[in-house]
Amino acid sequence: MKNRILTALALVTLVALSALPAHAGPKVIVNSDAGVSSVSAETVKNVFLGRTTKFDNGTKVTFAVLKDGAAHESFLDDVVGKSPSQFLSYWRKLAFSGKGTMPQEFDSEDALVAFVQSTPGAIGYVSESTATDGVTVVALD
Repeated sequence: MKNRILTALALVTLVALSALPAHAGPKVIVNSDAGVSSVSAETVKNVFLGRTTKFDNGTKVTFAVLKDGAAHESFLDDVVGKSPSQFLSYWRKLAFSGKGTMPQEFDSEDALVAFVQSTPGAIGYVSESTATDGVTVVALD
């Protein structure tokens, strides 16, 4: 009897959890004047790894990152394919070798949004719940 109750409870919990919305990852934002409404995930990855310096339409890219937090970790893992420590190490190595400059970091998502809004060609990322007035949220192809 006890096993049936536990099995039923597990089934009810599983059904309840499956009804919850899926965890939404960070959203990618760009300066509204960049003329970009969608961008490939590969392009975004290459921008944040310093391999791409322009959008497909020729606009020069300036990217910014968060210093830490759930959106930072999720974006780096899901889109860039690196942990925060791997990303930092990657950029330190490029900066030390003279092949790159450390990305501009922001303590808050609001500050990052303000930077993207005011910087031509800027791109960044924020949590799904962060207000993004004044910037364009781009779809990743």
